[in-house]
Formats: sequence, structure tokens, C-alpha cells
Amino acid sequence: MSHLCEALCLPALSLSSPKLLNKMQADDIGLKEFADCLKLDPGLCARLLRVANSPFFGVSGQISSVEETVMLLGMRRTRQFVTLEVLKNLLQRPPWDQVDLKGFWQRAVVMAACADALAHRVGFTDCDAFTAGIFYNVGCLALLPQAPTDYLSALSSGRSNQALLTLEQMLFETNHADMGSQVLAQWNFPQTMCVAVGTQYMQPFCDHSVLQQVMQFSHVVLSNDFQPSAYHASLYFSLGLETWKDKDYRGLLEAVHEQFEQWKTLLGM
Repeated sequence: MSHLCEALCLPALSLSSPKLLNKMQADDIGLKEFADCLKLDPGLCARLLRVANSPFFGVSGQISSVEETVMLLGMRRTRQFVTLEVLKNLLQRPPWDQVDLKGFWQRAVVMAACADALAHRVGFTDCDAFTAGIFYNVGCLALLPQAPTDYLSALSSGRSNQALLTLEQMLFETNHADMGSQVLAQWNFPQTMCVAVGTQYMQPFCDHSVLQQVMQFSHVVLSNDFQPSAYHASLYFSLGLETWKDKDYRGLLEAVHEQFEQWKTLLGM
């Protein structure tokens, strides 16, 4: 895998993006400082103002400043919007614009919505699970230039995560989880997030962080694979979900669907 790490050709984020995405994770950041960070990227500010003035919020034409936008959207939703914009920007650049944009984008948003909803269900707020979820498959973009024809076909076929991991191992001797961890490290994301993305498909161990377990369990939820096993029992116990019943899963899936539909509306997906 070392030669692939050296050949990573994903572009660096814009000058303001690393500062935005990392600094906005701080719980003690104030609204003014938060808004000042956003103002470093005028294009992003314009898109935020457009969203704030959309019919979705019922205040069309009344929001004219970044501060007002953050107050309306809330800091949590604004963080999520910035993260989505970063990924959207990547997918509009060659050669990644060859990927099935709608499918790739929607899978990332669903994973982010699930990780975020699950994190809040278990009371986990130390790190932005939404951000880890939205970049769960960013490693695919790092692998694509290495074998564009074969891999682009695989990405477009809608195969399962496990089937994709198997193919990646055969083509590259690594997978998109490992490469995603490398990409986030290059972008100076927190180590906890890099590790969570890199281990998202691993069997849980007692020393895994809550964020790692949230990512792992999000895959279980989205696959609707709730059959009892030692793997699931370990995750349930670690996350305090050992007493969950079918209605709890339905509630979680409904929350994921609701959040996904909201983002589709806001971003015109």
C-alpha cells in the first residue's frame, strides 16, 4: 500500500476548508468566531445564504449576513453543510467527475445521517460523527486514478461494501477504508476520525473508540443485518444498545431517512 500512499493525488482542500472543518469541531467556539471562519470562503458564504433564504426555512429574502445564517441553521447543521460542500466540490473535479455522482453522493449522505443519528441516540457528542460518515468512502476517490477503467466500472455497479472491499484488495492490495484514513490524515483531520474511517469494517475490539463503533454499527443498520451474533452483541453492549428492540431500529432508520430527505431538499439533490 505504501506506493499508493505516495501516489495519493486527491487535491488539497481549499485554504479555508481545513481550518473550517477542524476548528468547527470545537464545542467552545463562539458564534462570532464560527462566522469569521466561514467568511474566509466567500463562495461558501454565498451558498449558505442561499440555503438560509430557501423556502424550507420560511424566511426567504430576510437573511443577509453569515451570523444570521448560523443562528437560523444552528452551528451543528452549518458544520454539516460545510462538510457536504467539501465533498461535493471534490466530486466536480476530474477524474472524479466520472463517478456516478448521484449514487456516490447519496451513499455518503445516508452514511453520514446514520452515523449522526446513532451517535446522538447513544449520547456521543465528542466528535462529529456526521463528518466521519460523509467521508467514509472518500478513499474510493484516491483509488480511482490507479485503475480508472476497472474501478470506475466497479463503483458504478452498486456492489455491496464487502464485494467492493474484495475487489479493491485484488486490484490494489488495500481498500477504500485504509485509503480514506490516509486522505483524512493528509488533510489534517483529527486522528480519532482518521482511525474511525480506517477501521469502519473491522470486528470490534474492547479498545475501539465510540466513534469507531458508531461507524461500524452504522454499516450494520444500513444493511438491515440485525441477526444475533457475537459481533453484534459486542457492539450492542459497547454502545449500550443491548436492550434495543425492533421499534428502536425502526426509529433510527426513520431518523436517518428524515435527515437524508432534508439534505436532499436543501441541496437540491
